[in-house]
Amino acid sequence: MCRKSISFISPDDALSDDYFKEPPEEATEKAQTRRTGKQQSKHDSNIEDNGAVEHTERTESSEVTQPLESLEDMLDRVEVGRYHKHQRTTVMILIFFVLLFGLGFYVYAHYQHEILSFLGTTNQKTVMGDETIKPPLQPEDQSVTIQSEPPGAQIWLNGTDTNLRTPSVLHQLKLKTVYQVKVVREGFQEREQKFILFEKREEPISFTMVPQETPAYTLTVVSNPGGAEILVNGIPSGFQTPHVITSLEVGKKYLITVSKDGYLTNEQEIVNNDQGDKSIDITLSALPKASLVISSQPEGATIYLGGEKTAFETPHTVDALDIPQKILITLKKQGYEDAIEAVVLTAAKEYPVGLTLNKIPVIPTEKITTPHNTSQTETTSSSTTTSKTKDSFSAFNTTNSNLAQLGKLRIDSRPAGASVSINGTPKGITPMVVGDLPKNTALSVTVLKKGYSAWSRTVRLSQDRLEINAILAP
Repeated sequence: MCRKSISFISPDDALSDDYFKEPPEEATEKAQTRRTGKQQSKHDSNIEDNGAVEHTERTESSEVTQPLESLEDMLDRVEVGRYHKHQRTTVMILIFFVLLFGLGFYVYAHYQHEILSFLGTTNQKTVMGDETIKPPLQPEDQSVTIQSEPPGAQIWLNGTDTNLRTPSVLHQLKLKTVYQVKVVREGFQEREQKFILFEKREEPISFTMVPQETPAYTLTVVSNPGGAEILVNGIPSGFQTPHVITSLEVGKKYLITVSKDGYLTNEQEIVNNDQGDKSIDITLSALPKASLVISSQPEGATIYLGGEKTAFETPHTVDALDIPQKILITLKKQGYEDAIEAVVLTAAKEYPVGLTLNKIPVIPTEKITTPHNTSQTETTSSSTTTSKTKDSFSAFNTTNSNLAQLGKLRIDSRPAGASVSINGTPKGITPMVVGDLPKNTALSVTVLKKGYSAWSRTVRLSQDRLEINAILAP
């Protein structure tokens, strides 16, 4: 009878750790090797038995063979099932970690700023080995400098106007926070940039502004009369009419102003919505003027205006006087006292001025006669009287000579009401006349009024009367 070899798993093999860790084929081979060794040892021990015992053993082995084959198949199936279960568990663990990593990446990508901000404000401790390290304390507020080329650009932070212009420093910024800064300047393209402050930043954020490519046109400015100053939006251009202004932006409003001395200023607003060149012609009107019709009694008096001598004598009409203004008129004539009058010019009309000059009084001299037929006593007495009379005339002539060396000074000011001092001595309030001043002597005249600059001049009286007009500057 042919013995059919069978393999089965012993309880010791089933409980072995190697069995469950190794693939089923290798585990089965090792189990069969162990069983074969045990069976060989048992067979060698039974050779010494008699034939009957051997026959009985073969009979029993044949009877047990069929059930052991079924048990072996069952154990193989259990072993293969456990291996497959182990593989499924490993795959599920890998899938779990892949999903967990994907979820973490999604959260970090969408909430990066919040996570960084949270980590920057916590006081967590980092443990390395046996040492505990605290993160360094960061200041709450940081600053960064924003600059641009060219400067003067308006600074916006996170969509809000800061009311600052480059170069400027932005304060009260937080660490690990995303900021968006934008610079805006007329005539240039807007520039913006995002930044995060992870630490104190010393280097400024710089922008290079790029000019906008806008269409432009030229404007020819002509005036009548020519030679007028040109202003563009109130800013002097440095040019006079006629002149061609270039590089004006299409669609932008401009105010062109022309001005010329002696004429009323005129202006014109212009907007060009296409790229065609344009021209404007501005007419200037002469300023309204006032006139003074000056007469005197007697005629032939020299006319002084504002203390300045003119080439005219009365009667005369002075034209083209600016308004409004206050003007001081003085008439002078030999042998007459000066006549003075102040006139305020407020309108473009004729202002009549008539003045009367008074003669300077002349002091008459007394004639003295001496009798011819007198006695010696009378002669002596007469001589004495004549001597006294001569002394009296000598004193009178000296007095007249001293009076001839004195003069008067009339002082006026614009505005009036200023205090006057001569050689440091207060004299009064303008307008006023100061008399008994020595001629041909330097006189220091100072005029003061609160709210105005001091006016000071040094004058000499070369004639009987002198007039000065002090114009005070605010």
